[in-house]
Amino acid sequence: MRILELDDNVIYMDDPSFTCELEDGKKVYLGLVCEAIDLQELSDEYDDDPYPVMLMTQVIVAPKSLNEEFLKRANDEGFELNNDGIKVYLAYSYAGGVPVNLEGIKGSATSNVDSEVRTSSHPIYGEIKTRYFRSVKDALQYAKDVYAHNCRALFGLIGLYLDRRLNLIGTTGWDIIQLQALNKDYKVF
Repeated sequence: MRILELDDNVIYMDDPSFTCELEDGKKVYLGLVCEAIDLQELSDEYDDDPYPVMLMTQVIVAPKSLNEEFLKRANDEGFELNNDGIKVYLAYSYAGGVPVNLEGIKGSATSNVDSEVRTSSHPIYGEIKTRYFRSVKDALQYAKDVYAHNCRALFGLIGLYLDRRLNLIGTTGWDIIQLQALNKDYKVF
């Protein structure tokens, strides 16, 4: 498994076995972005929270399957596209990814990082468990310790995650994958 540090609070993981197949039979390589979000930077509400950092995970298209036209469109700052980390960063910052919840996948990997799982309700996804940490560093370490192991199960069932609706207009994970891999825009009503 390859792990790239994209920013102080974002890492990316991929493996040659992380793939999906589009309707036309095209094989697309995928990866996982883990972003630690310090909620204290967003709201005073979290100032006294002992676990103010949440860890979000999203599936995106891996660099070797990213469409060149899509990358050019995403590259409004004119970065040289000679580095996988830059390609992933551009794809993720421009189009986001397919949100996945790795807390629903249990494996044998463990971590010594102190954390807390909280449950919330979402209008589309229902009950969601999210892991919170004391610091960004802790969150990213946990992702490397546990999510890097557990995401193998996620990619083994990736079709189930891509089939789910992402919003109220019916966009699915497949739409995000096709945007990044084929430069095919999805309908927004």
